[in-house]
Amino acid sequence: MGRGRALGGPLTGHTLPVGDVAFAPDGHTLVTAGRDDAVRLWETDPARLLPRPCAATAGPHDRELWQRHVPGTPYVPGCG
Repeated sequence: MGRGRALGGPLTGHTLPVGDVAFAPDGHTLVTAGRDDAVRLWETDPARLLPRPCAATAGPHDRELWQRHVPGTPYVPGCG
């Protein structure tokens, strides 16, 4: 079986290994369950992901701030 290409940076947040991974019925939310007893939801649709840096920073952002919020995603300047 071949390997696909990475869609972004690694998903961080669990403090222990992840035991289960699945997509939610909406087809774009990835659900992970870790041995740290945490369940996390990850947005995989770029159209839904890209507005988050603007909402998180309440204004313009630079490349460094962008990579902090959406690592591995190409930089999009401004909040318009």
